[in-house]
Amino acid sequence: MSQPNPNRLVVEDTDILGVVIGLMKHHVKWGMTDAEWPVYVSKKLGKDSVFGELPVEFKGSGVRRLGIVVDADNDLDGTWAQVAAFCKNLGAPVPKKCPKSGLIVPIGEQVFGAWIMPNNELSGMVEHFCHELVPDDGEVLWKFAEECAKESRTKGAKFPNIYMPKAHIHTWLAWQETPGERMGAAITGRTLGHESDSAKMFVKWFCDLYGLELKGTQDASKHK
Repeated sequence: MSQPNPNRLVVEDTDILGVVIGLMKHHVKWGMTDAEWPVYVSKKLGKDSVFGELPVEFKGSGVRRLGIVVDADNDLDGTWAQVAAFCKNLGAPVPKKCPKSGLIVPIGEQVFGAWIMPNNELSGMVEHFCHELVPDDGEVLWKFAEECAKESRTKGAKFPNIYMPKAHIHTWLAWQETPGERMGAAITGRTLGHESDSAKMFVKWFCDLYGLELKGTQDASKHK
């Protein structure tokens, strides 16, 4: 029986899981099956589930490095307060605000990290993070998708205003060469990019938390 992966990441939903894996496949070596992943990624059923089960996840068998990725939604400060409370309960000091580069803190012999979508500084969600990945030649269509999503509210669309960013990006994705891809698949297939400022910062946080090397760094080290 194989040993459990000591590198674990817990995310709040399927969308974030897909985006993280789709993005990191471009930047680090990523196996075909979850047993070959450098970091085992699992999803919960929302942010409350992540924080509710976090103590158990952190104390799980063989866990050495544990990260979480959650949406700020409309309450960045409240989400950060939940992260900070978890760390303080285990005796780890944390700053008053989430670091722009994401949180990485040692707790005993383990390491804990947190990234709050979209960029640790603004309220929002993974859809805002993915908007930054829309290529330059897709911006005209993006603006039209925004207009259509907003106009749909006058035609009987029932989604709440808080989910307008979801309506924007999924409308835009519906008009691509492969209509209706999920965000993670769109990153993997390059419909969305993978090198926005927030994406680069996320990749650095991810690699620093789990001690991973970028693909180019790995290739360069072989030729020294």
